Amino acid sequence: MEISVNVSLVTILECEIDRETLQNLWQLVAYYYETPAILERGQQRVNTSKVTYQYSQAVNENSPYFTELKGYLEAEPSWLLQPRVTVKLNRQQTTTRKLVMDFTTLITKNINNHERQEDDNDVTSSWALIRRGTTGRVQTAPEGTQVHLECSAVTSDPEVKVEWILPDLSTVEEATDKVEISERGQLVISNASVSDSGLYHCIVRSKAAVDLMSLRLTVKEQSLGPTALNGQKIMLETGDSLSLPCEVTSAQPSQTLWYLPKNQVLLPTQKTRRAEVMENGTLVVRKMTQEDAGEYSCLASNLYGVDMLSHMVEITGVKDAPRIQPPKTPELSIYLGKTVAFDCLASGKPPAQISWILPDRTFVRDPGIIHTVLSPIKGDYKCIASNAAGADTVTYQLHVAALPPSISEGVQDTVDCVATGLPNPEVSWSLPDGTLVNNGLQSDDSGLRNRRYVMYRNGTLLLQQMGRKDEGDYTCHAMNKLGKDERKLSVKLGSNAPQIGLKSQSLVKVKLGESVKLSCQATGEPKPRITWISPHTDKVTLADEGKYACVARNSAGDDIKNMIVEAELQEPYINGVRGKTTAKLLTVSYQTALLDCRVEGKPEPKVWWLTPYGHSLTPPYLGGRFQVHQNGSLELRGVRKTDAGRYKCFAKNHLGEASLSVEMEVASLAEKPSFASPNIEILPIKQDGGELILDCPARGTPIPEISWVLPNGTMLSPGRRLQRITHHFGNGTLWINQPTPSDKGIYRCLARNIAGQAEKRYSLEAGWKPVIRGTTGRLSLLKPITHSYHFNLIGVGAQYGWV
Repeated sequence: MEISVNVSLVTILECEIDRETLQNLWQLVAYYYETPAILERGQQRVNTSKVTYQYSQAVNENSPYFTELKGYLEAEPSWLLQPRVTVKLNRQQTTTRKLVMDFTTLITKNINNHERQEDDNDVTSSWALIRRGTTGRVQTAPEGTQVHLECSAVTSDPEVKVEWILPDLSTVEEATDKVEISERGQLVISNASVSDSGLYHCIVRSKAAVDLMSLRLTVKEQSLGPTALNGQKIMLETGDSLSLPCEVTSAQPSQTLWYLPKNQVLLPTQKTRRAEVMENGTLVVRKMTQEDAGEYSCLASNLYGVDMLSHMVEITGVKDAPRIQPPKTPELSIYLGKTVAFDCLASGKPPAQISWILPDRTFVRDPGIIHTVLSPIKGDYKCIASNAAGADTVTYQLHVAALPPSISEGVQDTVDCVATGLPNPEVSWSLPDGTLVNNGLQSDDSGLRNRRYVMYRNGTLLLQQMGRKDEGDYTCHAMNKLGKDERKLSVKLGSNAPQIGLKSQSLVKVKLGESVKLSCQATGEPKPRITWISPHTDKVTLADEGKYACVARNSAGDDIKNMIVEAELQEPYINGVRGKTTAKLLTVSYQTALLDCRVEGKPEPKVWWLTPYGHSLTPPYLGGRFQVHQNGSLELRGVRKTDAGRYKCFAKNHLGEASLSVEMEVASLAEKPSFASPNIEILPIKQDGGELILDCPARGTPIPEISWVLPNGTMLSPGRRLQRITHHFGNGTLWINQPTPSDKGIYRCLARNIAGQAEKRYSLEAGWKPVIRGTTGRLSLLKPITHSYHFNLIGVGAQYGWV
């Protein structure tokens, strides 16, 4: 009986090389990073110690490159040199001193069930095969445990041994404290760590054949770091149920596991007393307790890689109704105009929400435990502490008493001057600055002074809006025909606590992205100092919403004005634009591309990206070369030609939807813009009424974008016109219609692409009248001779001739 066995062998070729040679060779082998080069075997090289064949590149319709690769390959054993092999650049392992290529060959061997002599080397044919029907090719193990990787072989030669290649491509030569090969061919890994994760290869060799099988091991660390928790943060109460979905799409063979706190492992359809994994991969845990808090990770792996979704679950305690700490006394007494503070300290689970009902039935929600009233009124102040488990209340009764009057700045007061006599005396007042105030002066006043000083018929002087400059001695004079009398009063102002105006403006609504200005104007003596508890808001975002407090404070006291900034409801905007928008992005292979998707809206929109392959990515996402940042931007590292296509960003809330479609092109090579002609040219301005055309012949890959900068600094984009100057769209030329001397200066042409920028300058100079410089006068010739006459011609664009 004869069996035909095909084995595809993949290994690596390492070549120690100096930096200069690697740079020269890199231009060739870098083409074969995505698609390998196919080499066909030619003639055998003679006069060599080892079997060596010449190989040359074969034409491959699926490969975009053909560079006529040629070279000699030698291998041990020689049967690796099959008629057709492939080589592919391994960019991850290649360094500045070592070139690494992935080598693949297909080996075909006919195996008989009896011994026979080989035609070429006279060796008895033998065979060896690895059993692939067994489980365990994809395994997952917790950190610190012992792992057994199975490799069962069927062979015609009992002397055939199982060999193992580790993920770092080293082979297991002998047993160590870390790894060993058992008598049955198992690879035993002790105290497994995260660094042991990777692809392992089991190999069996006979005298004429080889078989190889790959196995994937993933070691999960005991405790994940904050960046590894890519799922949700879930808050549950004791006794609640937990349901975590885990939908897996994978090539076979594959393995899906759930890791629970304390490294408990559950396989699909496996169940415990309270936990169960459904057929669709969803984990269900019933009647959660405090011991169930921690990390929950769904881990899926196959031969090609591994993916993990991790959640953090926190368990809160039993609900407890609020209880307010009883006050020392429920009755308080204060003077009118003073400030009073009410305590309301409450316990409970979850924490209680504090609210107040004032005597005028106003309802106030206060996040603190102390409620401050600046201008209290008498009556009952009721505190309410509430949570999901219940509520508790306490009531304060406030009594307000009056104070003796006093003179305060800005508050009007009166100074009496009661005079008696016969006949009735005339009363007047002299002010600290010497001004005399009487009924006649008041009636003749222009209207400015009587706004602050008013004198009544009974002699009373009314003082309004007093300031520090009004302090001093006020003298009342009473006079009739029989004599006069006077009374002196000394007026001194005390400190005046601040007062903030326009306190009614407590709610400010503003559109997202716009600026908002919060006003806070206060009066007082000394002049109060204004501070804001919350920072000034510039361009409003959802994070800027909330309560802002303005505090005016001086030595006499303080005043507070609370304002609430609230963003208006708004449909989603992407990069400041609503609805559907499109954009183009050109990038270069193996560079990093960043696709911006800045989303605004209220309620906060849901954001996701859709790739050309149909994959949906939601922020935050990190997988392979793709990463979606928290701000919605999509980052693509190591861009390939196959990544080109249309990427769509979507933002949606209940008010509407916005989308951004980015058409990304990937260029294989990029060349910085350059100019064939000199970068600086000087041209005269011809005042002939025509047009002056400035060319910008830039070359580069991709085609550069052209823009012009005028002498005054104005930038003209393609197709834009400024008075008599036009930047034509398409060819990049700048046309100046009917140039004048005022157009002189430096005109800069800027050529840009993704590889860089180049600049060409034109200096336009105003022309001037031609001037001939040389010897003038009469020239006498006595006989026919040859004579030269020298002149210097000066002028821009001037022509000359002889008559």
